[in-house]
Amino acid sequence: MSTLLTMRERPRVALLGICHRTITIQRQVIFKGFRQNLPYPKNPNSLGEHLRKARLDRKVSTPQVAEFVGVDRSSVQRWEADDSIPADHHRAKIVSFLGIDPFTRSENPT
Repeated sequence: MSTLLTMRERPRVALLGICHRTITIQRQVIFKGFRQNLPYPKNPNSLGEHLRKARLDRKVSTPQVAEFVGVDRSSVQRWEADDSIPADHHRAKIVSFLGIDPFTRSENPT
């Protein structure tokens, strides 16, 4: 025969006293966030620098560029910081925004 205990019949258990404790840990910061104060690129060499220069020259916000290209604002921020590169299917929109193709730019134009 199995005996089921009801709430009133169960033995009481004392709480362990963890309700009012604060646990503090130290963890390594992996991603420090976006670099908000990137300098203005006078002579852009990378895609991110070209994108940032064109955006600042036209006085366009990052969300506006993101909407034009069809991506999230954070993607444009990562591209400008050279933390990532855009997918191939975004190339046409980026080239359209920039007016040049930094993907095929040669180092020694003739």
